[in-house]
Amino acid sequence: MSDINITSLAAGLPSLILESCLYGIALILFSSTIYFRATRRTLASCRQTVKHHFISPVFIGATVLFLAATAHWIVDIYLTFLLFSKFNGPISKQALYASPTHGADIVEAASVFVAILVGDSLMIHRLWVVWGRNLRVLMFPICGLSGVLVMLIGVSYLFSQSKANSTFLDNAELKPWVATGFVLSLLTSVYCTGFIAYRILKFNVRSTTNSGLTFFLAILVESVALQTFWLIFTSTTNLASSSVEFLTLDTFPVILCISNLLIHARVGLGWSSEPTGLHAAKREYQGAV
Repeated sequence: MSDINITSLAAGLPSLILESCLYGIALILFSSTIYFRATRRTLASCRQTVKHHFISPVFIGATVLFLAATAHWIVDIYLTFLLFSKFNGPISKQALYASPTHGADIVEAASVFVAILVGDSLMIHRLWVVWGRNLRVLMFPICGLSGVLVMLIGVSYLFSQSKANSTFLDNAELKPWVATGFVLSLLTSVYCTGFIAYRILKFNVRSTTNSGLTFFLAILVESVALQTFWLIFTSTTNLASSSVEFLTLDTFPVILCISNLLIHARVGLGWSSEPTGLHAAKREYQGAV
C-alpha cells in the first residue's frame, strides 16, 4: 500500500488499552516482588542477605523484562499521541519514515527482541533448577537460545545496512530472520514448559489441603505456561501476517514480564506446592529468585 489511512492507525488503540491494563498488573507484581525480597527471611540452607536477593541473576533478568515492557509501553503511548496529533489524513510511507516514529519503531522492536532473549534465558534457568542441574536436558533449549541470539545479530546487521526508509516489520529481508527467531523461541518454550510440567507432575504429592484448582494454577505458573501460550499466539499471527499481529506483538513484552513475575510472587507468598522430591530444588530456586 502506498498510503496508510488514519483509520488503520486507530486499530492500535485496542492494543494500547490492553497493554496498559497488563502493564498495571506487571507493575503491581514487580512492586510486590521488591517488597517480598526486602522483607523475606534468610533461608536457613544458604546464608543470604537482602543484598543477595536483589543482585541474583533471576531477579536482574526479571528487572530487565520489566524495563523492556516499560520502554515498549512508553513508546506505544508516544506513537499514539504523535500519530493522531501530527497526521490528519492519509500518510505516505515516505512521510511516515521521515517522522520521529522511525526511531521509535526501532526502540519498540528492540524491546520485543530483548524480552524474547531474556524470557527464554530465565525459562532455561528454571528448567535447569527443576531438573536438579542436569545439563543433558539443556542441550536443545541452549541450541534454540543460540539460534535466537544469531537472529538478533543478523537482524541488527541487516537493518544497519538497509535504507533509512524501512522498518523492521516492513523490510522484506528481515522477515525470514524474524520468523526463524520466533520459531526457535517457540520450540524452546514448548520444550521447557513440557519438561518442567512433567517434572512437577511426576514427583508431586498433593496434600488434602490443596484443591485441584490450586494445583492446576501452580503447574501453569511453575512451567511458565503463559509465556509459551502467548509465544504460540504471537508466532502464529506473525507467520500468517495476520491483522491481529499488532495486538500480540504490542503486548508480548509485558506478557513475558507477568509470566516470570508470577513465579516471584508465588515464592514470596509461600503457597508453593512442590513435592518432597523437589524440596531441594524449591529451596535452591527460592535462593536464586
